[in-house]
Amino acid sequence: MKFKQFLQNLSERLGIAETPALPPPAVDVPLAEPRQLQRILPCLAAWGVKQIHWIAGDSPDESDLISAIEQTVQLGMKPCVRGRATDFVDDELLAKLVSAGAAEFEILILSAIGEVHDALAGGGDYRNALHALAWLAAKNVDEIALLSLVPSTWKTIARTVDFLGHHGIQSIRIAAVVCRDDEPSSWALSTSELIEAAEWIENHSRFGTRFTWYPPMRFDPKRTLAQQVRRGPRALPDSLRIEPDGRVFLPIGPPIALGNVLPDEGQTVARCKRYREWTQRADAAHRCTACPSPPLCLHGCLCAPPQWSDSN
Repeated sequence: MKFKQFLQNLSERLGIAETPALPPPAVDVPLAEPRQLQRILPCLAAWGVKQIHWIAGDSPDESDLISAIEQTVQLGMKPCVRGRATDFVDDELLAKLVSAGAAEFEILILSAIGEVHDALAGGGDYRNALHALAWLAAKNVDEIALLSLVPSTWKTIARTVDFLGHHGIQSIRIAAVVCRDDEPSSWALSTSELIEAAEWIENHSRFGTRFTWYPPMRFDPKRTLAQQVRRGPRALPDSLRIEPDGRVFLPIGPPIALGNVLPDEGQTVARCKRYREWTQRADAAHRCTACPSPPLCLHGCLCAPPQWSDSN
């Protein structure tokens, strides 16, 4: 009895619970070499993960990306791809990815105005994005627009949403780059502007467009805004970030690992106190009068810095 109590006390001090929490429905994973992914993917499948969002990154290796999709499918998980159109706009590569099993593409679309988009995504990416969207639509492949909200793209959001609707895109994921009101930056949205954006999006969602919020990204003055936009958010609010070496991160807060999926197929992570609290956050959510949409509160207050993601 004393030994059992000792183990319980030790587990509590280490932040490890006896009953594991359920795995997340999806995880976000940066692309890596196949030999690295061959170690973590079976662990994720054994843990019970159903979907993987592959973060392509700048200039991804074509064979690595195709291999990642194929491995995901072989293990019974759904593969999705996130990135700039420039990095996989080639028709042949898109066809190979779809043939390998890619079920969904999340493409960076920053503005209906080409100059605004290219200033952040890189020269020519606006044209490439239009081409990729048209190709995927013709093949009936699911498309999602990733819209990073910064001052320049916030000014053009009405035109951008209408533009995407004209192209048949009804699902938009929002990743805002933000700063505290007492630490203003001309490169990021303030919390008051974030509330204004949430109100606008809530009103526009009534017209059929489905918006999903990534946890806001805290502006990093050590990096250019373009670097932060291209790097993108850490993970969706109900997802986890898994690094190729197996380390696991929440989608919010500083980049402090919860643990690693490699030693025991995620079971230690599932018992981690921080992870369990994160999975139960909806039960503790409460609504204030600042933001317009209760669903936003379920993932933590958009305006609360602890609910933002720091530099990945």
